[in-house]
Amino acid sequence: MDAALLEKIREIIDDQEKFDAVTEVLESAEQERKEKQRQGISRAQANGVRFGRPPAPVPEDFPSIYQRYKEGSLTSKEAQTLLNINKYAFYRLVKKFKQKDEIP
Repeated sequence: MDAALLEKIREIIDDQEKFDAVTEVLESAEQERKEKQRQGISRAQANGVRFGRPPAPVPEDFPSIYQRYKEGSLTSKEAQTLLNINKYAFYRLVKKFKQKDEIP
């Protein structure tokens, strides 16, 4: 629990037993809230809800440019420029397409 909140409660409640009882109730309420949140997230994921930023679309001409890059007629920098993507996005797509190539 938040230390500042505990300190404020400590200032209000002088009796140690009462303080312990109040903090125990607050902690159990917080644990219950977190458990409900975990359950909600699990249910949502089971229903196909995706969390986070959606993946960027693959450029339409990526397969042909990737093929030229793989053959060696394009450098990675040239391919990135043609696709108008940064090097991180390029190598992420390369990795994705390499995995597809390995699947029989």
